[in-house]
Amino acid sequence: IVGQAATTGHVQNVRDAYADPRFDRKWDAKSGYRTRTLLAVPFFGSEGSVMGVIEMINKRSRAFFSHEDASILEAFGGQMAIAMENAMTDFPGSPYQERLQFWIIDSHSAHPTAI
Repeated sequence: IVGQAATTGHVQNVRDAYADPRFDRKWDAKSGYRTRTLLAVPFFGSEGSVMGVIEMINKRSRAFFSHEDASILEAFGGQMAIAMENAMTDFPGSPYQERLQFWIIDSHSAHPTAI
């Protein structure tokens, strides 16, 4: 689902994770956690390409994620993109820059890896 948000650049708002064929239940099975709802919101760099995706699960009120929730994450994502781009350009040669570049590249795969 996150991969689709990254690939298409569109918000993915899932009201019932277990009813969505894209949802992989193995993480729930390993952790004992039960994912009910999911919101995946892509964020974009200054050149307009997807830099990453913010994912939220299980809204506390047990309601579904709203358009307002997505809008808030889009605004937050915009700030994240600015911070990430600034880190990439303002600190050349920094070990953090290399890790950030890896994360940005890996975020475009179907299964991003957190570092």
